[in-house]
Amino acid sequence: MVAGPRNQNSFFFLTLQTLLFERYYVLSFLLGVQASSKLQGPIQGRVDGFGPIDGLTGDFINTIFEDREGNVWVATQDGLDRFREYPISTISRNQGLSNSAAWSVQATSDGSIWVGTAEGLNRWTNGQMTVYRGPSALAENRRRDAKDPNFSGAAAITNSGFAGRPQSLGLDGAGRLWASTSDGVFYFEGGKFIRVSGVAGNVFSIAGDGHGSVWILHYNAGILYWSPN
Repeated sequence: MVAGPRNQNSFFFLTLQTLLFERYYVLSFLLGVQASSKLQGPIQGRVDGFGPIDGLTGDFINTIFEDREGNVWVATQDGLDRFREYPISTISRNQGLSNSAAWSVQATSDGSIWVGTAEGLNRWTNGQMTVYRGPSALAENRRRDAKDPNFSGAAAITNSGFAGRPQSLGLDGAGRLWASTSDGVFYFEGGKFIRVSGVAGNVFSIAGDGHGSVWILHYNAGILYWSPN
């Protein structure tokens, strides 16, 4: 069941809340402190900067994410970097990433790191890359890959039910991966992507509420609420 009130004021307010929260989280991480209501007085800390000279793949950051093992993943316009007590580990075209510009990233409980790019949804597991693409994108990407000598190749899956260009990624309460694309919204189960009926593309973010339902922030329709019942 999907319900979507078209209240632009609510949509703008939630978007602003989301942006403020993301920036607060990043600042807290850089300072190495955790916000607490019991904390008194000014926060003392140190800010360190990281860029290409330190091994970062690029200087334009698209998104940042922390997985369950404490790894911080940073998606840039030129790849994906992992921070863990130094040094920086990099996943890029050399490891099979379908496109250098990574704009969404999500970890799942099986240890996989999912990365959305303009040319496919990438799954990094045990040092191997698998790219999920729609059938119509296969021929175009093969021609591009053949012209790129820095691309090491990756297993491409085109019959998983996945379609469109990846946009945002998220998890539901059962730990399933959800992915929005230019073609719709899907969740991953049993090795296949299942389309969620009634939801078009252009989704900003997806989040499970821990009770089996999923909240979707849609560009045009506002807030959508998906329930399995």
